[in-house]
Amino acid sequence: MLLLVGIVAALVVLLLTVKWWTDGLISGIEFFLLTAVYGGLGFGLFALISRSEFGAAVFVLIAIMASVGWALYCNQKLGIKQYYRDKIKEYERAIQSDPRNTAARSLLAEAYYMLGDLDQAIAAMELAVQMSPNSMKESHTLHQWRSERDLRDCKTVICQVCHSANLWGAVSCRACQQPIIYSKAGRPSCMGWAAKHFWRIALGLCWMVVTIVSFAVMSPMLGAVVSGCGALAVVGIMLLSSA
Repeated sequence: MLLLVGIVAALVVLLLTVKWWTDGLISGIEFFLLTAVYGGLGFGLFALISRSEFGAAVFVLIAIMASVGWALYCNQKLGIKQYYRDKIKEYERAIQSDPRNTAARSLLAEAYYMLGDLDQAIAAMELAVQMSPNSMKESHTLHQWRSERDLRDCKTVICQVCHSANLWGAVSCRACQQPIIYSKAGRPSCMGWAAKHFWRIALGLCWMVVTIVSFAVMSPMLGAVVSGCGALAVVGIMLLSSA
């Protein structure tokens, strides 16, 4: 039963990656890497169950099921991205038919923004504002996006009151207008990096715990199999996240 569940779960991920590959959402290299990862997980599960090591097989099955849950989440995320890519093509066709269509240019800019392409969004919105300088909504949106770009490209400091990002050297917070307090050393904190990569750190710590427990309660060979399957699951989740 465990083997059947694991194989079905691994096949779900492989079917999703085939769909993403055919849709052009992931590269061929990513597809073959994911195939190798989940093929290895399925093989490891089979090896453990064939030796009647059901306790170790449960560890591997949990790793596979966690990957399946993450793959389903990524499928929803990629579906949203594909929706906006299709919208971009639609708006570009409308602009080709009528270059003075400012509404299509505005929607094109918003689609780029939803995809996370801030530079393309600003470039498209600038054209929309140039064609319709009296449009308050587009002008306000363009101003906000330029501020985001400035914060992205320049050194920033975090307000200790509302935790908003501000340009380095600012006297008061742009959001709450409270005075900005700079640290005496003026050094960037490592907490920002840790928060940004929290889930990667958590995955690494989980893999270390599983490895230690496996080698403590199992034979060295079985511990190595469980540790290797855990490492494959971590790699698979990271590949799915980068899609």
